[in-house]
Amino acid sequence: MRKVSAIFFLLIAHLSSHEQLSSYNFRSLTTSDGLSDGIVRAISQDKYGFVWIGTSYGLNRFDGLSIKKFFFRNGDTTSLPDNYVQSLRQDRKGNLWVGTRKGLCRYDYIHDCFINYSSTNSLTINDIRDDRKGNIWLGTSSGLWMLEKKGTVQRLTGRDSVEKKLRCSITRIIVAESGNLYLATPCGIKIINPETLEYEEIIYDPGAKFSISSNDVYSVVIDTSGYLWAACAHAKSLLDKIDLKNRTVKHYERFTDPEKKWSNNTVLSLLIDTKGRLWGT
Repeated sequence: MRKVSAIFFLLIAHLSSHEQLSSYNFRSLTTSDGLSDGIVRAISQDKYGFVWIGTSYGLNRFDGLSIKKFFFRNGDTTSLPDNYVQSLRQDRKGNLWVGTRKGLCRYDYIHDCFINYSSTNSLTINDIRDDRKGNIWLGTSSGLWMLEKKGTVQRLTGRDSVEKKLRCSITRIIVAESGNLYLATPCGIKIINPETLEYEEIIYDPGAKFSISSNDVYSVVIDTSGYLWAACAHAKSLLDKIDLKNRTVKHYERFTDPEKKWSNNTVLSLLIDTKGRLWGT
């Protein structure tokens, strides 16, 4: 199980001294502060400034002072579909989406409840992304799905060979400016154009110039220069910088001084902030 037991982000790049670290104010939220559980699986900030925290037991909304908790209630279709919150995402329209081990829901700000999508109840929702056309893409334990406007989900169809390759577990989705979807999976990085169904894989290939460090990819992100970053598992190099244009990969084996005890050099998730800096957890 991939656990995040506290809400901390480690800045991988541009932080090399204690003075730089001290310029950031860190505060932790724990069960003593009202958090529903100590294992945090997802975090997101909405358009109103609320910080939403998904845990292995319940969803939490933090307003800067207090925490409100949300849970699954048996027989209540306006509650969470499950208490194990796997992913959170605010889309371009400001909607807050919640992915759980038993399906997807959307928060209803007016009525302070959740709109459930029953067609997703058999899916574990690992990641949620929307594109410029308003499509909602779901990375699940059983592959890539798209939420239709009528509330049902479907796979990409058109090419059986491509559809089969997208049936593996997907842990992270990135929507590029081109419209391509970059998918982090235990079978490498999969790239798909949902319009043309053009498909490509980036996999571990020992000895090859264009090879990632491991096929088990936790997370991917594209930086402001167009480089694709991948957090890999079970490999000497745990972070790869991928030049898609020149088809080369630079491997990073360590992010901090080995004498520092606050990093175990395992990266589960990646983020590019508004200043173009790369963060990892």
